[in-house]
Amino acid sequence: MRWIVRRTVFVLCFALGTTTWYILAQQGKPFVTTAPPAEEATVNQKNIPPDSDCAAAEDAAAIPGQSIKFGPVEPLYGTANRRKIVLRESADPSSAIVARVEAGNYETAMILDWTRDAMRVRFEANEGSADDTAVRTQSYEGWTTWDAVVPLASAVVFDAETGEVVARVPLGEGASSVIYSPDGSRAIFKSAGSEGGQTSYEVRMSDFKLTRSLRSSESEYVGALFYGPADGALYATIHWLDSSPLGKENHAGLFRIGEEGAPNALMDLEINEGAGVLSRDGLLWFFARPKSPGEDRLTVDVVELSTLTVRNTFTLFGENVPSNANGFVLSPDGSELYERLYENTGVISVVDTRTGQVVRELPESATEGWSYYSQDDLIGDSLLLRVSNDGAGEMHESYGTYWVGSSGRALAQKGISRAVETGGKRYAVNEDGTRLFKLDEKNRIRERLPIARPEVFKGGKGAEGMSVFGLSATPDGKRIIMLLGFEHGC
Repeated sequence: MRWIVRRTVFVLCFALGTTTWYILAQQGKPFVTTAPPAEEATVNQKNIPPDSDCAAAEDAAAIPGQSIKFGPVEPLYGTANRRKIVLRESADPSSAIVARVEAGNYETAMILDWTRDAMRVRFEANEGSADDTAVRTQSYEGWTTWDAVVPLASAVVFDAETGEVVARVPLGEGASSVIYSPDGSRAIFKSAGSEGGQTSYEVRMSDFKLTRSLRSSESEYVGALFYGPADGALYATIHWLDSSPLGKENHAGLFRIGEEGAPNALMDLEINEGAGVLSRDGLLWFFARPKSPGEDRLTVDVVELSTLTVRNTFTLFGENVPSNANGFVLSPDGSELYERLYENTGVISVVDTRTGQVVRELPESATEGWSYYSQDDLIGDSLLLRVSNDGAGEMHESYGTYWVGSSGRALAQKGISRAVETGGKRYAVNEDGTRLFKLDEKNRIRERLPIARPEVFKGGKGAEGMSVFGLSATPDGKRIIMLLGFEHGC
């Protein structure tokens, strides 16, 4: 069952603290472990006292964060989806044929360039192998169609009104979220994962061309990632796979990423299992302070990203409070938080994020199995809830998708797997990403539109196991971005 596998992978990624976007600060002051300035301050390089661990780390031979920097777009790869692949001179389908390649099952090709309808690939020479890879005495390079080679991950951009695909973008494995710049001119396709060597890609939104890569090292990885609302620069929390060079365990550094890397830590953060969640308007960041196992309370700081200071702090209470803020579901402006605070009650609490008080409850969400929802699943005042009805997990195909709101739980119409809201309009896609649904104010399907997916056809082995990993709407509401990936990893 695809969505259960993805959910398991998703939870594992979150448990490692890697599907995060932003930062943490103490109320009115940055979260530094050294003595803070006497007056309220915003986050900047001067916030680190000269005798702090961060300052000492700057003088070290291996500067924390220096290896994480922008660079040229890194090579992208895809899998052969046809046994016989025609390579042409250009993206024009009528251009001259330069080669006909016989590809083995699941054989890898390098992706060199692409348009909406074609991609330029390179098949290397090889001696064949047991996995049915064809013997090839020389390398071949040329343009082919998207049905011939399937990228390890990709973004499909389509018009929100017509469903027409306007761009396709190949990505590296693990791409799971989109982060937009304040002016909407740039975005980051962020890769999840707690291992070093992860790569995220920046895209130019005017034509959806990748412009540069942001890669972690083998010993460091990016957790939180965001464009600053005030300056438009890219900020990141950087975590260490082994011991922290800041001299403390369970600590990460907040860095401003420049062209030459991030040699100066802006602050030192105490992070246990992740770095929280961002409100959809990009202005607030929610970070939970570490808590002890079994503790029935979770303290949450609400950070204003324009100033990098804490707006307020509140505490969640309940036997089922999470260990971190990674799974929080927020209203678009961050004023309300949706969380199941107690086990076996079937109630999802809606919390005022200024006071921490429960303002209402969503009833009838109880099931005998487990259920799952994520940040993008709040449409209007209803959550799109995925439910394992019999509690049997992956051994059975008994599951359902429901809308849960103030009026109770209602079965979602067949096909709805992920949904997104933008500009007062509501959309959904199916699990395979081949159908776009326009929804009405009650989240009922009012129109069905096909999404062109040329790589999906009977016998296309390279596309087996690919499904929707994320759905996002551009800030202007004109485009919807669907992230596709494979289920075997995060």
